[in-house]
Amino acid sequence: MADPVAFAWLDPALAGLLGAAVGTTELMARYRAAPLLALWTASAALYMAVNALASVAAWYALTTWFPDVTAGAGLEGRAGDILLAGLSAMAFLRTALVSVRVNDTDVPVGPSFILQTITGFADRATDRRLAAQRAEDIDRIMAGIDFARARTGLVPYCFTLMQNVGPAEQHEIATQLASLEKDETAEAIKVRTLGLLLMNIVGRKALRTAVDNLRGALGRDDSGTDESLGDPDDASPAARAAFVRRAMGGMPFATASGPFVIYCLAMAQDVDEETQRQVSRTIASLGARDMADWVKVQVLGLALVQAVGAEVLGAAAVSLRRGSPPPGGGPSGGGPSGGGAGSAEGQADSLTM
Repeated sequence: MADPVAFAWLDPALAGLLGAAVGTTELMARYRAAPLLALWTASAALYMAVNALASVAAWYALTTWFPDVTAGAGLEGRAGDILLAGLSAMAFLRTALVSVRVNDTDVPVGPSFILQTITGFADRATDRRLAAQRAEDIDRIMAGIDFARARTGLVPYCFTLMQNVGPAEQHEIATQLASLEKDETAEAIKVRTLGLLLMNIVGRKALRTAVDNLRGALGRDDSGTDESLGDPDDASPAARAAFVRRAMGGMPFATASGPFVIYCLAMAQDVDEETQRQVSRTIASLGARDMADWVKVQVLGLALVQAVGAEVLGAAAVSLRRGSPPPGGGPSGGGPSGGGAGSAEGQADSLTM
């Protein structure tokens, strides 16, 4: 029979392993998008080591100074001592005697301050490792995806794929997306932020697969006009509003009311002076109003549809987004009226009247 003394080291080792396992679990829970990568930092190793050493110290104190509290000398007793030491050490390290408020932040005074400080170092180290890679991944995955379609289609699809996303997590994501939708940030930033939120829940591989499966339904409509509108001049108000939202979504009002308007008028080339003055008055009126930027852009877009038509507005929006003139036309190209660049200059001047 093996000598129990020969395996005396096993008990504190198991207690330390229990403490390290608890620390590892905590770190992995903080970085659900890349849990294993979070462990490969010096701060993470220190965090796990502190938990392990605390468990070993608790086992030593229990068996040396408090023998009456131990569970016994048998196998069951030794296992009980290991569990008691490991769990009591975890509870002790997470104890705060009192909290002091410093600069609107509650700072714990006690053993928990040690773990909190190390966790902060681990967070920053892991964030630095993950940030660059996540930015590259999300840019590739979410390229060409429409925010509104992703919000209503991709989010529930990802949650259904995972099957174990709890109501609390779903509510948190819904709250963040509602705030993001009201934000006046550019469309490209919104859709990438949405992707990062989902990546935190489902992971990079699952998000990439979900987007690839739905890309045809989630892509932006860059065709310039919406075929469902039929004749743009005869479209219903709701259809025109939807078209403008797709064409000019994410465009700042400063861009929409300046170069975009001039571009649309130059492309149309046959807009009469009274219509140009009406567009100018609309811009001035919107600029003086205290309303959300996206509302101003939407109202201006509807006015431009009346002035130049949905086809011209859509082509101008796509051209501006791509950074190139539309085929067969543009501010410097010929057109039905042959106005060319000179016509564009005249229309630009009329907007400043």
